[in-house]
Order: sequence, then C-alpha cells, then structure tokens
Amino acid sequence: MAFRLVRLGLLAIGAYALFDDPESWRQYVDGSDLHQFVTRPDIAAPRYSVIKHRPDAISPGYYFVTPHGALSKAAPYAGEPHFVPCTNGPHIYDGDGELVWSGGPTYKNRNAYNFRPLRVNDSDVLTFYVPALHAPSGPGNVIERTGFVLNNRYEELSLTTVDPKYILDAHEFYLQPDGKSTLLTTRKIANAEGSGINQTLRQVLYAGFQEIDTASNKVLFEWNPNPSTGIRVNESCDVTNKFSTEEKLWDFFHINSVDKFANGDYLISSRHMSAVYRISGRDGKVVWTLGGCFNQSDFRMADDVPFFWQHDARILVEDGDQIILSVFDNASDINDLGEPTGHNPPIGKILALDMASHPMSAKLIRRFDRPDKGQTPAEGGMRLLGPITSVEDVMSAHVLVNWAFEGYMSEYDANDNLLLEARFLSDRKRTYRAYKAPFKAYPTEPPILKVLPIPSASSPSQLASAFYVSWNGATEVTHWRFHGSANNVPTSFTPLANTSRRGFETSLLIPQSIPFAYAEALDVHGQVIGTSDVVSIASTPGGGEHPSSSAAATAGEEEFHSAPAGGILRLGRPEGPLQGVALLIVLAFAVYGFGVAGLRVRSAVRSARRSKGGRAAQEYMDVPLEDVSERM
Repeated sequence: MAFRLVRLGLLAIGAYALFDDPESWRQYVDGSDLHQFVTRPDIAAPRYSVIKHRPDAISPGYYFVTPHGALSKAAPYAGEPHFVPCTNGPHIYDGDGELVWSGGPTYKNRNAYNFRPLRVNDSDVLTFYVPALHAPSGPGNVIERTGFVLNNRYEELSLTTVDPKYILDAHEFYLQPDGKSTLLTTRKIANAEGSGINQTLRQVLYAGFQEIDTASNKVLFEWNPNPSTGIRVNESCDVTNKFSTEEKLWDFFHINSVDKFANGDYLISSRHMSAVYRISGRDGKVVWTLGGCFNQSDFRMADDVPFFWQHDARILVEDGDQIILSVFDNASDINDLGEPTGHNPPIGKILALDMASHPMSAKLIRRFDRPDKGQTPAEGGMRLLGPITSVEDVMSAHVLVNWAFEGYMSEYDANDNLLLEARFLSDRKRTYRAYKAPFKAYPTEPPILKVLPIPSASSPSQLASAFYVSWNGATEVTHWRFHGSANNVPTSFTPLANTSRRGFETSLLIPQSIPFAYAEALDVHGQVIGTSDVVSIASTPGGGEHPSSSAAATAGEEEFHSAPAGGILRLGRPEGPLQGVALLIVLAFAVYGFGVAGLRVRSAVRSARRSKGGRAAQEYMDVPLEDVSERM
C-alpha cells in the first residue's frame, strides 16, 4: 500500500511537470516514449499521456491520428536491412491514450495524413493519404502516392491515385459523404505573371485541388490559383520570398484544406494568403474572400476574427443567409515568412458569416486558446464532435482542437471548459490532424499470442509461463480466455484463466509450464469474437535459465493476478519472506532510478501514461518481464 501511495504521488508530480513545462520531457534517447510489445515487436507507436480535467464530461470515442516525423529530411523507411519498428502511419488510440491500432506495419512505416473515420452510405470507413515521399520500390509495395479507403475490418475498399505530374501535396484527402468522389490538394510548377512583384515571370507552385471520382479516378473538377480565377501573386503574405530573385519555386499560395458547399461551390484555405476563399463550382472563379493580408477581404470583420497562416477551414452549417465556419488560426509561421511574426499562440475559431448584410460581415462565436500557451507554427486543426446540422448544434457541441506538435490536443465542452489534454511523451512525432469518433472494428487478422518461460516465484527451479496477447485494431474485446495443454503435443486443451483486457497488450502469469496454448477474445457479452493460433512456449535463450530474476517473477505474479472463474486456475500471491524481499528489491530499484535521473520526473510521466489517473492499481506490464523491476 505504501509503495502504491508513493507511486500515485509521483504520478501527480509527473503529470504537472509534463503539462507545465513541455521542454523538460523532450529527450527520450532510450526509446521509452515509444511502446514496446512482446507480441508485436514491429510496432513502436508513440505513447500518449492523458490528463482528464473533467472525466465524466469527456465525449466517448477513439482518437484518429497520424504520427509522423520530418516531412522531407529523413526517410521513415528506406529498405534498411536491419529491423526497424514502425512509429509512423495511421493510428487509433482509445480515450485513455492506449493504442488500439497501428497501420505502420501495413503501410511500410510511411508518413500518412488526413486519417479520419467517416460514415458513408450507412457504413463506417476509414480514409487516409500516403504520399510518394520515401516510398519503397519493388513488388508488394503500396502505390507511391495513394488515398486509401478501408472498412471496419481494415480491408481496402478503394484506392485513389494522383497523376504523377503533380508534386507531393498531402494537405487534403476528403471522401465525400456519398462516397462517390474525393477532394484532394495538388501542386504543379507554373510560370506566373510577375509585374505586381516587379518581375516579368516568376516560377511558382500552383497549389490547387481536384475532385476525383472514387470509382474511376477520373478528375471531375480541377482548380489552380491563377489570375483567371481571381488570385494574384502580389496578394501573398510571404514577403520573404515575394521579391526574391533566387531561381527557386515560390509557394505563394499554399492550399491546406478543401471543403464543399451544398450547391457545389468549394471552400479552400490558403495559408500563404492568410485567407479563406469560396470558389465557384461552375467556372472556378473566386466568389468571395474572407481574410487576407492586403485588405482584400469581402467581409467586415470584428476585431477578434482575423486569422493568419491558418489551417483546416471547414463548413459547419449553411443556414439561409448565415454560414458557420471553423478555422484553426496558427497566428504564426514556422519560417517567419511575414506578419505576424514572432511567438504567437494559436486559436481555434468558429465564425458566423452574415451574407445578407452590406457589406457582408463576420463575427467570432466560439474561441479556443491553446492551454499551455505554446505555439503551433505549422499544421493543426479543430473538429466539432457529434452530428452538426444547425447553429444550435454548433453552440452546444464538444470541440477537439489538435495543436499538432507532440500530438498535443485538447477537448472542450459546450461552455468551452477544458475537459482533457493529451500529448505524446516526446517531440519526436507530431500529427497533422486529429479526429475523434465512436468506432467499432473487427480485424481480419487473428489475435497474436506469445508464451514465454520464466522461473517460478514459489520454486525457482521450475518454470512458469508468461502469456502476452494482443489484437491489432480490435475495439470490442473486453476479456481474454487462455487455454493450455499440459501434454507435449497440441491435442487436448483445458481452460487456464480469464482476465480483463488491459490496453493493447494484455499479460498474464501462469505458475506452471504450458507447452502449448491459445487465446480467445471475448466481447462484453462473453462471446468469442477472435481466436489466436496455437503456439508453443518460447525456447529459453541459450537453452539455460531465463534471464528474469525471481524477484521480477514475484512482482509479475502480483501484477498479473487474475480472479478465478469456475475451474480456472487461481494465481497465488507469494506469501512470507519472498513477498517482503520482492518489495525491498522493487523499492531499491525505484530509489536507484531517482538517483540516476537526478530528480527528473520521467518515471512518473511513464506511470501517468500507463495508469491513466484512477487506474494505477491496474497497471499492466507491456514489456518483457525481465524489465519489470526497472519499470515499476
């Protein structure tokens, strides 16, 4: 009890340090900011830490994110001959920040973007885009640049490919609600008329968009920012590169989101114009402009409306002469290309546009400030949770804001109270966008079971069996049931134990050697929804004693205790001197860890990540048992 009280105290210190001073937790050279799984050594997903300010008020659902590193500096996958666990790609986490699904192994550890759940034709689907950057070559590899649509069994329903004449652009991939078409952003090189910037011609990137037919990949509509549509290069906010005479491409527009109005017009966000445009779906001309650096806005804007270097403009409601939009106001640029420069905190904004007033007007109706006062100089976005069909829905909805760097995000209630904060344990990854929604998934791949030998706590000369089981992507598992064979052949099995699912990988210790075993995944009704292959107990390394200590085994039995169920074995907790010795050893490791860390709070942060506040007593081991003492 005393040990657990100490641990809970450390959790509070670690959580405070993590969110009060983000700079203090940046260095995790040992990889402890990434998951380690016995059953899935190919997955090294970033760990999330979650702080629930008002747990009972948080919206239910899963988080859909795409951890990624550098956009262009270093390849996440380059066909290395050595083993590289997957840290990038589409990922799903539950409300406690536990990993549910990693798409990294399937999609070659490549960066992915715009991973979102959608309801299309009464079916749940997942969509995301994998750009050409770092694409491995050879048979069996996914297409270089592809938009994917998956069902809730993680099977690919359709692929959307992009014409190779276009340069990489991963800002938007948005399957429309009817499933018939997809909006995506594109870039191509062009020569623009440059008299407005004291040049004759200027080589630029035309950052535009396409609407593509899902079934045929046929381009239904294409748009690029050029004078014929009403866009001029001299309106760019990028003053650093505007008058440059260097021979390099100028990204004067930088589109980063596309949405579609009910009448077929489009809403686009241009980061380097600090403006949002309505584009005609008939002729591609600008219908109106909201924002801009040079007074080109068609709206009279209240003082708190202007936004700069923004992302993720979305149509929330069209209600007669009123349009409700959301915009993520970055308020700064990662390269300080123009005003406003400096360290300005971002703001999530919901705006009401009055189309009937003269001139048209815009006002702020909801606002969300970054809780830690930090910056988001690139990426980011916001989402209203739940169905939004009216202005009333907009005002009463919970809101998820993605601050991008370190995967930092926060949720707010209808009164704009902060409910939750979550972020990766280090800055090695970020996520371009984040989504949250209920989701049920039933993977086609089976659960994976591993059984490892470990010295028994009650008799070190005898072997016990450490069970590890996971099912990548399964959302409906509540319990695991283990079956084993005491014979040397996998013929006759008997139930060994039931245990609750605890995170991505669940562990259990059986105090006897089990030569063969399999696991069943049970849902909330006790029905079997998945079964692992039959596996044999792993060979002891070197043919000798397993490297675990008896103290580690003792700690493991205490953590992996499971309740009896009928004739199922009950794991005994060690009695007498062994228990006291184990506790002293664990405490010694804890003291040693704090001495080495120099009062740093990394251990507390790990505990906060794994205990999720009130679940400290249910902490489970997701690392090999030989590391138990160091991790507690």
